[in-house]
Amino acid sequence: MQNIIHPDLEKSINNWFEAKFNGLTLPFYSSIDLRNSSYKIAPVDANLFPAGFNNLSETSRATAAKLIKSYFETKQHKKTLIIPENYTRNKMYIENVFVIEKVLQLAGFETRIGLFHNEAYNLIEPYETIVKENSRLKTTSGFVPDVIILNRDMTSHIPDTLKDVKQDIVPSPLYGWHSRQKFKYFEIYQELVSEFCGEFKMDPWLISVLTESCNGVDFNDDSSLGAVATKVDQILSLVQKKYEEYEIKTQPYVFIKASNGTYGMGIITATSGEEILNLN
Repeated sequence: MQNIIHPDLEKSINNWFEAKFNGLTLPFYSSIDLRNSSYKIAPVDANLFPAGFNNLSETSRATAAKLIKSYFETKQHKKTLIIPENYTRNKMYIENVFVIEKVLQLAGFETRIGLFHNEAYNLIEPYETIVKENSRLKTTSGFVPDVIILNRDMTSHIPDTLKDVKQDIVPSPLYGWHSRQKFKYFEIYQELVSEFCGEFKMDPWLISVLTESCNGVDFNDDSSLGAVATKVDQILSLVQKKYEEYEIKTQPYVFIKASNGTYGMGIITATSGEEILNLN
């Protein structure tokens, strides 16, 4: 990035970001998936219910605790309840949940991890069972949280147990994948990138990815495959032109993913539209 952004612009860039953040309510937490190819760096996904806290250093965990304390400083919250995913066997994800718990405790909150009584579980340490009474969530041990920390994506819907809850829930269940679209994120990001790069005289391609949307896709239907293949070839043609501009010799390729969803499941890589037509 040092070759893309001149060091003398750092103050101006920080001012630009501060102006954009002004007046916005930022999410409780989030994460961005970045890809660095050595000649460009760009986000490829945004998560509002992030995992990966287990990768934070002790210094970063302490910083996170301070930020959490600041986030809730006007709320007078003292007790937090984490509701994680209930179906994953990924040990790294489970460790992530435990680190979130530790960070909240470091911030001074009494914290529990909980799942609803009808949910399967794979946690490797004691958790609490959650019940809903009079529109409030609590555990069967009597723990009543002031705020619920949600760490599940809710791809298909908001469960009834999280509807009409009186306590604060962060992030809001309204922001699950059931209502978000990755392509919409890329549209908004591209608008910001165009403005940013126009201001600081940069090529937007160096900090963004080319995207196309293809609606109503059924990979069991040949006509759908044809539509996707056409989009793949369009993107590859644009990428090839940028490769030639920057004298990049590698073969371009594209990722095909669902516009809503999580964990990177169902991603397809292709170097031509023909590969899509020949999918098994």
